[in-house]
Amino acid sequence: MTTRSARLLVGHVDQTGLFPQFVCPAATVALIKDVRVWNNSASQSLVLVQLTISGSTIPLYLLNELLESGKAVSLMPWVVMESGDQLLAWTNNGQFEIWVSGALLPVGSQ
Repeated sequence: MTTRSARLLVGHVDQTGLFPQFVCPAATVALIKDVRVWNNSASQSLVLVQLTISGSTIPLYLLNELLESGKAVSLMPWVVMESGDQLLAWTNNGQFEIWVSGALLPVGSQ
């Protein structure tokens, strides 16, 4: 079986709460291969991107960084999300853009 990448999320984050941006669908495994963020606010912003595992309180931080205005960051974490797991994003000031790619695989595929 060939596994190709697809865009899983393109979003604009401008809230100051930690909110889900992507939730792994039921009966699916998501491979997160590439995460890109860009601080497009007029000032420096703390940007947080994390995964939360369904049924757990332990987060996996993909990005927790103070970004200057106009700065972009690209990560290639290659992490696995299972059904119900969430990718969350937050900023303390202003806004940022987020782009995530990877693969969605049905549970039980090889």
